[in-house]
Amino acid sequence: MFPTISEAVTDRLTKQLGPVGEVLAPLLLWQLPFRLGISAIDLRPIDEMPSLQAPVLIMSGTQDEHTTLAESKRIFETAHEPKEFWPVEGAGHVDLYMHSPKAYESKLLPFLAKYLPRGV
Repeated sequence: MFPTISEAVTDRLTKQLGPVGEVLAPLLLWQLPFRLGISAIDLRPIDEMPSLQAPVLIMSGTQDEHTTLAESKRIFETAHEPKEFWPVEGAGHVDLYMHSPKAYESKLLPFLAKYLPRGV
């Protein structure tokens, strides 16, 4: 999850194109209302996190270049308790389970067991 679409687009373009990505990001974001009927202001999960009334477990790869560890921590900080943050050492953006299956299961399964209602 990204904190804002603006950060997500900028992160990805900068990763692919270098510093010019920061210059091009606003041009790409400008197209959102015309192509998708939404604006960048509508795509800010970090703003909605405080209204979430559920336990939150945020896992983030420490080597994630798409949603950085700092961005994940910012999202986590806006969540209400109960919440947990797990930085997956050495993992990237989408390989958290594949990076360390046993550690992933040892973190996720107890969290689910603790907060999911019985019988679900």
